[in-house]
Amino acid sequence: MGEGFILGVGSLVSKKALLPLVLFLFIALFSLQANALSIDMPSSIELSNKLAIVPITISNDSNTDLKVVLSASFITSFELPSSIEIDADDEETVNLSLYPLTGFTGQKYLGQVYFSPSIGSQITKELTLVFAEPMECPASIDLSQELVEQEGMQLIRLDLNARNDSVLESITLGIDSIKDNSRDIEFHPAAMLSLEPLSEGSAIYFIKPVYSQLAINLKCNDFLVSEELDTRSDSNYFLSGIGLVSLGASSLFIDIGLAIIVVLLLIAFVARLVKMHQTNRQKGVIE
Repeated sequence: MGEGFILGVGSLVSKKALLPLVLFLFIALFSLQANALSIDMPSSIELSNKLAIVPITISNDSNTDLKVVLSASFITSFELPSSIEIDADDEETVNLSLYPLTGFTGQKYLGQVYFSPSIGSQITKELTLVFAEPMECPASIDLSQELVEQEGMQLIRLDLNARNDSVLESITLGIDSIKDNSRDIEFHPAAMLSLEPLSEGSAIYFIKPVYSQLAINLKCNDFLVSEELDTRSDSNYFLSGIGLVSLGASSLFIDIGLAIIVVLLLIAFVARLVKMHQTNRQKGVIE
């Protein structure tokens, strides 16, 4: 009877001793899982007139696959995936898209992004929105060239394709001037594109063939955009009766003409020397 009592008391003491150990292991495991998620994202982003994209890299540092629920709180509209699944010891990158606002230039606002993993506690990251004045043209611009024949004339056709990336304002875009070094190149027509927010458009211009590196200056609302275009490509050549000739390079034609003149003068000079030499030899024989 006494031994049973002692055994029962000993078992009770052992259970009481195990309780703190179990509690400690549970807390340690929970803490480990809570720290299994790491987030890499910028602390601030500038908003002007274009959609701002914020990349967010989420790393799962645990040995368990996780599902992470995403949410956010901002003064402006935004787009963010609602959830993402990440394999153990892996990472995924998502994009947070932020829309600009009018009337907030020069102001800053703090927003939050929340990450709630299937195991562990929620993580909150702060992001400062800096509303700034637009400092550049919001258009994506692509210029290409093609040698064409129009009304019996050889011309270089310039194709301007543009997209207005602004979500707030319309833009007017077109070629303002074309320069070959400091020389102005005439172009036609003087067409301008009117692009609504997030819309695309195209325009066509023609110039006389020129063999050079051209500076194409475009007007985009109050901004000037400079693009370079190299017309010294194989497509700007054709085979003529005297060889490979550039279609538009008046400067090249001048160089070729001068070279031909120099060659002709040199031939004439050599021929004259030969003739004088032969005449002198004949005089020597007669004497």
